[in-house]
Amino acid sequence: MNKKNWVLWIIGLISFFYITIEIWPQDNKKGVEMFSKVFSGENGLLNPEWGIMPSISSGLIESFQIAIIGTTFAGIFALIFGFLGSENISPKPVSIFCKLLMNAIRTIPEILMAIIFIVGVGPGAFAGILALGFHSIGTLSKLTAEIVESLDPKPMEAVLAVGGSRISTFRYSAWPQILPEFLSILIYRLEINIRAASVLGMVGAGGIGKTLFFALMSRNWNNVGAIILGIIVVVTIVDFFSSRIRAKLI
Repeated sequence: MNKKNWVLWIIGLISFFYITIEIWPQDNKKGVEMFSKVFSGENGLLNPEWGIMPSISSGLIESFQIAIIGTTFAGIFALIFGFLGSENISPKPVSIFCKLLMNAIRTIPEILMAIIFIVGVGPGAFAGILALGFHSIGTLSKLTAEIVESLDPKPMEAVLAVGGSRISTFRYSAWPQILPEFLSILIYRLEINIRAASVLGMVGAGGIGKTLFFALMSRNWNNVGAIILGIIVVVTIVDFFSSRIRAKLI
């Protein structure tokens, strides 16, 4: 099948989905009116309550801390499972098992993991750390395995040729190839986790999400606007610095 036919098939499939799903309910006029009020007027999202910024700063800081600790926790285990899951290092049965395990972990959303861990360890930041950490292990391990599998064998062969041991081969040829890319994906995952940590608090896993949840339930859109603005500022600052760090690493 040529490229043109593939494009036509994709367009046809998307058109079929659009026709068969109820995107615009007929009786949704009231909802549209309510939605417009959320944004407009003195009590809308676009008119944030600046006075609560100092009070939400602690929640934003806690969300940032949850993301940092959870990502670090995930990074340590991702290195282990990444090597175990790489086909060029581990035996095939071990590699297949690790990849299946990581796929299973990755399919569970962070918010569902947070609810599960809240049952086990109670509400709070620790549940959020565990939820982000375990979910991130699945993604980071898969990407780490792909990095290991794409290693250039020539530097390793050169070290072995001059009498280097397996440890020295890993230290001087494999590790320098792995580290920059691994740190790059780890930092990118941190950006994702900061966004996720802001939501996990809505189910009781610490951070700014709890404050956001109460503001949403009370329909205090001024406060919701201020909280969302605070999250945007934190994410933008992290994105600014992380993008430059990743550029230097790669």
